Amino acid sequence: MWFLNHQRPRQLLVSGLLLTCLVAGTSTFASAQCVPYPIAIPIGNTTLSNGNTARGAELAVGHPPQSLAFLPQWQVQHPAPKSTTGCTTWRGGQYSPLNSDTRLQPLDNPNPIDGDPYPSFQTYTDVFKLNDNVSIDGFAINVPLSDWKEEGYRPMMGLGLGSNSTVLSALKTGKHIASRVWSMFYGLTGADDYAQLDGILVLGGYDKAKVSGQPYTMDLQIQPNCPTGMLLTIDDMILHFPNGTSASMVTPSGSGFSSCITPEYPGLMTLHYDPYFVEFERITETYISDRTFGLEYYTMLYSDGSEPFRGELSINIQQGPSIRIPSSELVRPERYIDTDTGAIVANYSRSNLVLNSLQAGNANDLSQLGRIFLSSAYVMLNQESEEFTIWAANPTKSESLVGVDSKGNYITTFCADSTNSTTPTSTTPTSEALVTNSGSTKLSSGAIAGIVVGAVAALAIITGALFWRRHRNKANVTGQATPQIVSQGVAESPYPYSYSYYTPSGQDSSKMEPIVLPGSEPIPTLTELTADISESARLSAMGPPRFELGN
Repeated sequence: MWFLNHQRPRQLLVSGLLLTCLVAGTSTFASAQCVPYPIAIPIGNTTLSNGNTARGAELAVGHPPQSLAFLPQWQVQHPAPKSTTGCTTWRGGQYSPLNSDTRLQPLDNPNPIDGDPYPSFQTYTDVFKLNDNVSIDGFAINVPLSDWKEEGYRPMMGLGLGSNSTVLSALKTGKHIASRVWSMFYGLTGADDYAQLDGILVLGGYDKAKVSGQPYTMDLQIQPNCPTGMLLTIDDMILHFPNGTSASMVTPSGSGFSSCITPEYPGLMTLHYDPYFVEFERITETYISDRTFGLEYYTMLYSDGSEPFRGELSINIQQGPSIRIPSSELVRPERYIDTDTGAIVANYSRSNLVLNSLQAGNANDLSQLGRIFLSSAYVMLNQESEEFTIWAANPTKSESLVGVDSKGNYITTFCADSTNSTTPTSTTPTSEALVTNSGSTKLSSGAIAGIVVGAVAALAIITGALFWRRHRNKANVTGQATPQIVSQGVAESPYPYSYSYYTPSGQDSSKMEPIVLPGSEPIPTLTELTADISESARLSAMGPPRFELGN
């Protein structure tokens, strides 16, 4: 796993996935200034070195570029203890420093300097490519040397998007983005083609085409059990049956509950067993006790022969939007990784309800809203104003990027690009790493070259009405039509529940024993590798590293 160094050599996370959140009442569209065009990174199936795919934000490291799938993270995770094709898929790829021409020798003082339970790691510098237009040369990358034993919940490459994110800071300093804002729509991940759609991670703005309804903005509330700070209150959860009836999972208990948006979490959400999951079982007349150890780690599995819930779920946010989860996102076939081939295999004989029932040792944990929640919701986080914003998502292939400045203004006037040049690799610290853009000019030493990603200058907005009209026209011309979403919970499953499936061995990392979820006490035990060995021997011993960049 990868880390990008910030002021303190803590975790560095490589897949930025959060949208900057802006207050509806104070955020306005401005046309008197221009801002850099936001950086859009697709979230989809990334082809890995083993020939298989993993879903995440596709970024690349090194030269030749090594494509890796990243997700945002706020806590340090560690590398896999061995190198297998299954592990490569599980982690979203594997970075090979020895196969990169631009990788520099390890830096000094690679270990964390504070008392947090982070792993030891080895720091390198290499090229970090965000998309075809923007890359950062000489960026510090930390390769963890030990296992933190949370691989089921956070197995993949991680991109740091927290308040000290060096990725966001470098991009803003280099004038590639207007503010330290990020936003995310995870996309649709159902079992069939009609229920699948790529998502998007935007740095420096958000994708207006993929939001629906009114935004809801709150202050960040960073705390140990909610490191993202995106804490909100859920008033109600309503089950919608195919026959048109509905029932509340929350009203019988008399009150709502708090939940933290955690984009890297592998399920829809964690939910307290008593009273909420008990109410789900009562309403749906089911009893669910099995759990998966596959991609949607430790979420619930229906027993063989039991009838899964075929309806939809609405999550009502207090004073905010109601987020409706389609059946294709709520229940899907169980998915594993074949350890022999590294391919993701679906088990259509077992239905996976992507809720994690909090009970026993986790009964008092704070609820988490995971990445599948962001298939139906769009989130933006603004590190400048310390706020986050949430909308109901509009699943569409269309794209309409809007810049956000440090004051929270929405801006669609983008600055013109510069002449082409290439910035050489730098050995400066992360905070001073050079940024390269195919359409930018090299700046003085120690500065980040100012670039504009995908420069498309927008006409000045004369009036609000003209802006909205032009904005819609542009989306209709450059984007594609919104895909038709088949009504969920009504039609029968297109696949019979009788297919054979692969069962991973007990040694597969995707079959590891369950552990206490984050939100309780951190796991203090670390198994560190010997530090006084040669670089090549250490890289071989580490196996496929999973990295975190720049938190």
